Amino acid sequence: MLLHLDIAAAALCLGLLAAGTPADAAPPQMPVRDGGGVIRPIDEAYRAVREIREARRAIFDGAPGQAAMLVGEAKDDMQAVQRRARDLAMPVGSVAAAGDAYIPVDVLLVLAKGFKPTAEARASVEKANGYIAMGEYRLAIAVLNDAHIGVTVSATLLPANASLRSIEGAASLLGVRKYYEASQVLKAVEDSFVTETYSTDGALSHQQ
Repeated sequence: MLLHLDIAAAALCLGLLAAGTPADAAPPQMPVRDGGGVIRPIDEAYRAVREIREARRAIFDGAPGQAAMLVGEAKDDMQAVQRRARDLAMPVGSVAAAGDAYIPVDVLLVLAKGFKPTAEARASVEKANGYIAMGEYRLAIAVLNDAHIGVTVSATLLPANASLRSIEGAASLLGVRKYYEASQVLKAVEDSFVTETYSTDGALSHQQ
């Protein structure tokens, strides 16, 4: 799952780097601790979200057996996330549910507001994209910093504990053929997503 930096585009989908931040965005905050690599999506959390979406689609398509299988896979993935939640969790603002751990499922590098796409800047962006394609996110950020191109990290996070409870609840509902209710419980996982912005100053945490 690769990030990509696009000077002209806005952030429309997973893995796209946007040219600018929302005017009302909160100031970036520093990651939990120093020393550890780049903030990046956690594979199991990303898979769980994908499986949840596919399970809801299967319910809509009248394929409850496939939905149950996908929910089982999502449960396995979220259990794996929960076992490492203390190490994977990111700091969140006041919207966080008390006692839960928020895990990154989607990460964007966001160019600073007011970025000017000069020839020199474009060359640095292209070089950074090359590093991103190789998974060298720290080097990509270093290239942008050296070119005095401001960049922050925007992460979409999901609450590990609440998400696992929802998945387990959906599995139980599917078991008693309450398909609509199961779909609504799964939708609650996506409704619980939180987006936070982090500074790239110093080391960013959570490199797998």
